[in-house]
Amino acid sequence: QWYQRRVREDCPDAVYNPEGPCSVHEVRADYAKTMCSILEDETIFGACHRFVPYKEYQKACEYDVCGCDMGGDCLCYCEAIYAYVKLCMNFNVVINWRVKMPECQVMCEWPKEYIPAAPACHDICGEKTCKNYTTNEAFETCECPPGTVPPDCRVLECSSTTSTTSTS
Repeated sequence: QWYQRRVREDCPDAVYNPEGPCSVHEVRADYAKTMCSILEDETIFGACHRFVPYKEYQKACEYDVCGCDMGGDCLCYCEAIYAYVKLCMNFNVVINWRVKMPECQVMCEWPKEYIPAAPACHDICGEKTCKNYTTNEAFETCECPPGTVPPDCRVLECSSTTSTTSTS
């Protein structure tokens, strides 16, 4: 019982607003509109606009950014943009968007490189190797450069007698 009283004393009343967080956090609304308008940019996202209309995702992005008022703004923003990019991948449209948006860049451990749409399966010396994912769809990740293999990105030499050998 003490715990219940204590929680009620410490927690502010939840504010429900059917119009969304931008009307609750009005100071963030302009910021959210500005940030999420990047989805209109034809030079970055234009290849996907004919497959996936962006307006709905732009509104969802604004909603998420307005709702992220306790830090983590970039995470909310970048995840909202990625939701659109992920749908574009379903139409085989690969957008290297993080390179053009510094606040959303992915830092990979050296020598791995950021890949905006890596396949779940790779052909290594004629053998198909797949990551343990439920689908075969592309996803963004950090991977070893072409011609090298994980986990330490060694150079791969294939021969006709041995399936795979790696050299340092």
